[in-house]
Amino acid sequence: MTTRSRARACSVAVVTAAAALALSACSGGGDSDPTPSPTPVGKTVSQTCAELLPTEALSVYGTTFALDDSFTPAKGSPAATIAKQRGRVCQFVATDDDTETITLGRRGPA
Repeated sequence: MTTRSRARACSVAVVTAAAALALSACSGGGDSDPTPSPTPVGKTVSQTCAELLPTEALSVYGTTFALDDSFTPAKGSPAATIAKQRGRVCQFVATDDDTETITLGRRGPA
């Protein structure tokens, strides 16, 4: 092999290795789960549950609802995600049947 052929072969190998490295960096390789940020996202929602949804507005369902002040969203639920991001999560319970609930979530502005 001549010196020129060796130089060309080395150049091709370097370019191929660089291209492979660049493409593997673009693939995101490995873990596809996003890394959670250490601080909550967004700004705190200042409105109360009563301001976001007055209980009178729920009268269209033909029953009376009351705000459940002790409500905590289930871990991993969309409501829990909203609460974690400084949003407001409210649950209203029917006064005549505690299995009927309405959950309201309001994300804060980014």
